[in-house]
Amino acid sequence: MRVADRPTPPIRLDDDPGLARMVVRPVVAIAGLGTLAEWDDNPLEVWDDPLLEWDQDLVDRFVDATCQTQGIETDVGGPDAHGLFPAGSANIQLDNTLGQWAQYNSDGSLVGRGPGHELAIWARYRDGTESWIFRGIISRWGDLGDVVEVEAFDSFAQLAQPIGTYTPGANGQTPGPRQSAILTAAGKTAIPNSFAAGDVTLTAQATDRSPLEEMQVVVGSDGGALFVDFDGTLRSVRRNWRNGRTDQTAIPVVAGNVCSADIVVWDPVLSTNDDSVADTVILQNVALLRAQSLAGAIGTFVYTETDQQWTSQVEGDTLAAFLYAAQQGARANVESFDLYLYDPDQPQVHTAVEWRLFDLLRYLHDYRAADGTTARLDVNVIITQVSHSIVPFGNWVMSVATSKVVGSNSMLFWNPAGDPYVWDTVGAVWGYA
Repeated sequence: MRVADRPTPPIRLDDDPGLARMVVRPVVAIAGLGTLAEWDDNPLEVWDDPLLEWDQDLVDRFVDATCQTQGIETDVGGPDAHGLFPAGSANIQLDNTLGQWAQYNSDGSLVGRGPGHELAIWARYRDGTESWIFRGIISRWGDLGDVVEVEAFDSFAQLAQPIGTYTPGANGQTPGPRQSAILTAAGKTAIPNSFAAGDVTLTAQATDRSPLEEMQVVVGSDGGALFVDFDGTLRSVRRNWRNGRTDQTAIPVVAGNVCSADIVVWDPVLSTNDDSVADTVILQNVALLRAQSLAGAIGTFVYTETDQQWTSQVEGDTLAAFLYAAQQGARANVESFDLYLYDPDQPQVHTAVEWRLFDLLRYLHDYRAADGTTARLDVNVIITQVSHSIVPFGNWVMSVATSKVVGSNSMLFWNPAGDPYVWDTVGAVWGYA
């Protein structure tokens, strides 16, 4: 778990011996209404009070469905060229041959589960350590007889519903309080959240955007990003997200073909594209103030945002300059790679289940350079998408995508050319072997 994570819900885990033997196992927890027998709810009453009752309260409780789960697919992340994230999703298939996951009772009444209830998925190590994979709200319960298909989305799906015209917040707010004001206007304050304060002051105006769209505009006006973390917390990060998360305790070293790396990945796809390249950044706020970097002629790759809510020209110019510096050059990115978390030849690969969006990775790859020599790509990238494909008691494939390169790690020589101090071996280098 990360420091600020929500705890996993209380649940009685399946005690299947096959799950207990796994170095890391998935947990699929489904919430539904059930009865909870307890003494009277009044805290002022005592056990020998003659008015004491035995209650049967309906509460939302989680049940471990892992042993009946035939397959799990989750997908979180995958921002577009403007840094807008889609809703994270999860799909599971449940064995319903005994009818335990049917949606209807024998009298035709609905069972207290299905759309509107929570689905939570996490990983659990043998020692009891846990790490989140997904938490969201069930949107579809497909009762197909012997197999039930369940689909869920994170809180982005709730916030994407329009609520009419409203004016969230007030002039002079920073992005953090403004996002809280949008949640209040939408009646969604129950969604767990953690918002970065931000760097700009915002104007306030009426809008008919959905709460999600309005929050994305607010965060974009600050150069940050809005996403739902794996534990279901709605989060925003400041424009310095390219430095990685502050709750990441170690930077994994992964590689496509460097065997000495911590983890060697499968099927890496490296590319250089123009998705996040800009030789001109043009920003415009609601008052039609315009900020452009570089100033002057408009180039070939133009990144444009309109209807932003920063207040002053200085704030717009500063943001435009920042985005230009971050996007001015083409860099390699890792479009995707796969990890087999039960790979017997990589004893540490299962720890990748702990990776999160906006974590920093160090990626190594040896390649044939243009001059015919062997060169090494040694770069830092940010995780932007994580997907899991799991067959309990079977295979577990984790797929990852990253941002373009945010930093490189050049080799440092002990005795570079012209250095008179030659106590070390000629040609020895200081770097990742």
